[in-house]
Amino acid sequence: METPSTWQLGPDLDAFLRRAEAFLHSRPVLHTVLLTVTNALRGRGLTASGPDVPLFGTLSRGGEVRAAFVRTPQHGLVVTPLSAPEAVALVARFVSDGESLQGVSGDRESVEALTEAWRQRTETVVVQQRSERLYDLDTLRAPDPAPAGRARVANWSDRAQLVRWAQEYTIAIGDSSDRDFGAWAEARLAYGGVTLWENAEGQPVAMAGSSPLIAG
Repeated sequence: METPSTWQLGPDLDAFLRRAEAFLHSRPVLHTVLLTVTNALRGRGLTASGPDVPLFGTLSRGGEVRAAFVRTPQHGLVVTPLSAPEAVALVARFVSDGESLQGVSGDRESVEALTEAWRQRTETVVVQQRSERLYDLDTLRAPDPAPAGRARVANWSDRAQLVRWAQEYTIAIGDSSDRDFGAWAEARLAYGGVTLWENAEGQPVAMAGSSPLIAG
């Protein structure tokens, strides 16, 4: 029987999905980032999130995947929930393979276990960049009174606006990502993935993005 220290790592996305896709689909809300990232890589190629080749990993026990991660230039290391021993084992594997975390994101307990293990093994100073919250939308209610203006799906004539706003947002949240915002905008426009709000004068004043539906 495999132990918590048995991590399987590699750069092959198809092999990773053959092992992990059912596991990721089993809890699509919790695993939303990994599902979205791997879907983008599968559709746009492994350089969709930056020039470096992504790294994928799964942890199996009793023949079943227990945990998984994806590491890309844009997102760093994105992990599913890990126990403290599993986090320590992953850090040990990264250190022995000469790999870098490139930043970590996931649930708070897993991230804290990983960064503490990394700090102890490498004596690296770990700095929290930001905290995020995952919301699960329930019943939607229209505002009353409704604001002046209207919503519309962004089209290709809005590309420059989307690129500019995405760049400004990245700067505002302190993200150092060097992602290709033109490619980001084009990928969203291809499936109608950005909605704009126009004020009463017809000027776009806000945008909201949505990823393709995956695993329900």
